[in-house]
Amino acid sequence: MFVLDLDAEELSGIDDVDVVFAYGVLYHLRNPARAIAVLASHCRELMLIETSVADGDEVAVLVARESMSSPTQAVGGLGSRPTRGWVMNELRAHFPFVYTTVTQPWGHDFPLDWDQPRQAPHRRAIFVASRTALNLPTLTTSLLRSQTRH
Repeated sequence: MFVLDLDAEELSGIDDVDVVFAYGVLYHLRNPARAIAVLASHCRELMLIETSVADGDEVAVLVARESMSSPTQAVGGLGSRPTRGWVMNELRAHFPFVYTTVTQPWGHDFPLDWDQPRQAPHRRAIFVASRTALNLPTLTTSLLRSQTRH
């Protein structure tokens, strides 16, 4: 195990892996597109992403200020809040098969109805990108307007 700064200018010493698991990482980066590209280039099979997302149906990334004094926030003080559509599109640029989940985890940050006003400070979503097709009833290639709990 090692620490990797995905906002750093130079990234070296990264080996290829079968699975990339990036939960709670993407939205703390100022350049999530670069991070996805770097991680995808070293991912042989499957990338799992959970991230806080911005509201809206457009394909966009919003800049978010984060506290540099908190170890749980962006190191440089700037994070991002991509929309669900942006995450799907960005993953599709690197993987032939991209999905989101039919269900949401139990947690107030995981909405079931994306058309309802925000009920929590963050809205979170899960994405799965794969080099091979995944024929699972728990995954969909569409951005659902409503989801259920599992």
